[in-house]
Amino acid sequence: MTGKIWSFGEKIIHKTKPDWGVGVITQVQPARQDGVPCQRLTVRFNHGGLKTLSTALADLTTPEELAAATLAGTASATTPEETQSRLTTLPESVTDPFLSLASRFKAAMDLFKFSDTGAGLLAWATSQTGLADPLAMLSRHELEDLFQRFRLLLTRHARTLSQELTRTNAAEHARILVDAPVSARNALRSGHTRR
Repeated sequence: MTGKIWSFGEKIIHKTKPDWGVGVITQVQPARQDGVPCQRLTVRFNHGGLKTLSTALADLTTPEELAAATLAGTASATTPEETQSRLTTLPESVTDPFLSLASRFKAAMDLFKFSDTGAGLLAWATSQTGLADPLAMLSRHELEDLFQRFRLLLTRHARTLSQELTRTNAAEHARILVDAPVSARNALRSGHTRR
């Protein structure tokens, strides 16, 4: 999406996929998208694995550019309090009433892919805040505590969405559950057994 020319070995961040973390370019090839010259990059992300991206489509930046934007207050949370608030707020993809019930339920199920340990914790914090390094703002212990609050909020909301979707479209509910992470299915199941 930018006119920047990328090179082998450069570090890169996909702005719309911050949960992939920082990547290193392992291959650069010239390409064309709709007749416009661009690059096809192969990137190994520390949380997202190996990806092939077109610079014509992907919103890419360097960690340094993202950090500068963060300091300027244009990219993501800038204070510990704002960061904590973002970490304990469900994303719009889960709560926006203008989105379909099925898409909100699927988005909620997808959020269960994150865990409270190691890379999963950092990927969650990066995804929620847009910070390249959430540990620069909060300690690991704080992130673990905030993750538990987020997971409780997510579980409650997912159960509500699950009940509504089961009433209105049980087949769609079942289809989404098939692809959901095991932790998502377990969270819903534990809520049903407590009644």
